Amino acid sequence: MHACVHVKTGALSVLAVIFLLLFVLEPLLIVLYDTCWVPSVMSVVQKHEFSRHSEVVTKQHQKLVEKVECDVFDMIRGEAATRIQRRFRELRDRWQTEHKRQTMATLIQTATRKLLDQKHYGLIRMWCLRVEVVEIRHLRQVYIEGPMNPVVVLKCDAGNCLHWETEIAWESHDRAQFSDDHFTIDIKDSSCLQVSVWSRHIHSDLFIGRLFLVYDQWKLKEPKHRDMWMPIYDVQHIDELTGEPALDLPKYAGEVRLRFSFWDPLKEDCGVPEREWVLPHHQELLEQLRLGADDAVVVASKTGLIPELKSDWKPTSNTRLKEIEKREREERERKEAEQRAVEQAKREALEKAEREKAEKAAAAKAKKK
Repeated sequence: MHACVHVKTGALSVLAVIFLLLFVLEPLLIVLYDTCWVPSVMSVVQKHEFSRHSEVVTKQHQKLVEKVECDVFDMIRGEAATRIQRRFRELRDRWQTEHKRQTMATLIQTATRKLLDQKHYGLIRMWCLRVEVVEIRHLRQVYIEGPMNPVVVLKCDAGNCLHWETEIAWESHDRAQFSDDHFTIDIKDSSCLQVSVWSRHIHSDLFIGRLFLVYDQWKLKEPKHRDMWMPIYDVQHIDELTGEPALDLPKYAGEVRLRFSFWDPLKEDCGVPEREWVLPHHQELLEQLRLGADDAVVVASKTGLIPELKSDWKPTSNTRLKEIEKREREERERKEAEQRAVEQAKREALEKAEREKAEKAAAAKAKKK
């Protein structure tokens, strides 16, 4: 009984406290804060002028702030915007100039490459050489027991193992003329023609002189048909790669008069049946190029020039010609690399010989002293 009375009394006390806090103390605190504390604090702040809430401070410095905003910050913003615009304009102009320069350089490179390709294409297509040996003169004397019997021998440096000879000018000594000595030569895989002059006798042939006709120096020059005297030299030791005398200085051995011209067998009539001058493997190639792209692939596959054709492969125009040009370009680059290596070896050999000669001279002087 007494426990129930105590519980009811405690509950009433709690309810009374909650009522007092919600409806008496809290409204009283709000009224005191808003009506007494806040006005007193604001009056003190405005009196001492140290807060952003001070109306006096705001009104007193408002014009200064506006003036600083107008004179300083607006000018800074305008100058910054002008500089940014100028910078972006400079970058745009620089990019346009660089783009134009690159475009022009690309166009120039493309045009130059096209001209070089056209020149190279014209060079590789002219692989028919027609040459005539007309006469020789001022030959050096290599036979002292009687008059010399000169004969001219023509041979390619590579790619064509055949050689051609003129008729023997019996007992004509150092001057001779030849008639109807025309030769048509397949020069596709070679780079120069060796023209050698010999004196033929019963037991031996005596060497007189030699010259080298480099094709690329004459193919695209005018006129097409040339008739000229060319000197020959006493060149015995020949470098197989460069076609030049090996370390020794050649001596003048006379002159040979040649008539020669270069022809494109695909476009021009060389004047001689192809079976008489074109090598067998080049005859097949010539037939392929004349047939065209589709038939050329079929002929190439039958002749073994293309090992095996895939089932999904489709022939394109000038496919075989591009392959041939690629092989020739690789072969030419290889020969150029070998030629540079040989020239380097020659220079080193010459330098070594000069050093040895200088050392011998110095040793001889020291020995005399």
